[in-house]
Amino acid sequence: MKILGIETSCDETAASVVEDGTKESYYGAGLDRRQYYYPERYPEEWIRPEDDLVMAHDVLNALLSNGDVATNDKMILEGFSSGGMFAQRFALAYPEKVKAIAAGQCGGVIALPITEHEGKELSWPIGISDYEEIFHKPFNVDAYKKIKQLIYIADGDSHSSTLPNCGPQFYVKSDINHIIKHFGRTDPERLENNVKYLNSIGFDNVEFYTYSGDGHVDLWNIGMSEVVIDFFDTYR
Repeated sequence: MKILGIETSCDETAASVVEDGTKESYYGAGLDRRQYYYPERYPEEWIRPEDDLVMAHDVLNALLSNGDVATNDKMILEGFSSGGMFAQRFALAYPEKVKAIAAGQCGGVIALPITEHEGKELSWPIGISDYEEIFHKPFNVDAYKKIKQLIYIADGDSHSSTLPNCGPQFYVKSDINHIIKHFGRTDPERLENNVKYLNSIGFDNVEFYTYSGDGHVDLWNIGMSEVVIDFFDTYR
């Protein structure tokens, strides 16, 4: 017997299917490897939510443009936890559609806009070596460098990482080992080093912010919202 469970916390599109005591979770918002490499395993409506967002944005813009509402062909996105993963990875998938993002925690690692690091090929969603295979287009690095990005995390948020707990359907295992070795073992350390590395190779559109917090706490509960709003006010 199969049992379907839906989670409605920060992972609003999360679901789990349990069959004979074995659970397989699915975080549609995370844009991980499963929906691109194993789409046949999941309902059609769970696949490629990034395309659905683009379609909804374009339709809404078209409707509003007929009235007195000012519209913009680019989005400003904010997300925390799985929502942060979506915002940060969506910016890679559709860089020409995004003006700015604020992404919190991001599952403990950001998807880097590079194909390799220190001689190691990095696959999605650690790197973009297989980007064209997944998204059927070349990566638009020039558009990506125009996106203002705030990556943030609580300094005590070290127990919610997706890296040690997720199987090969999420990440390539050797990529996980490489990222931990070169960028750090804890999520705050890893995210900060991710951003420092990107800055060092010319991606000065990405900045890092850490705030005081004991764990996986939503930004709206601890005053981080002011930082995000000020960030967006600068770039909108």
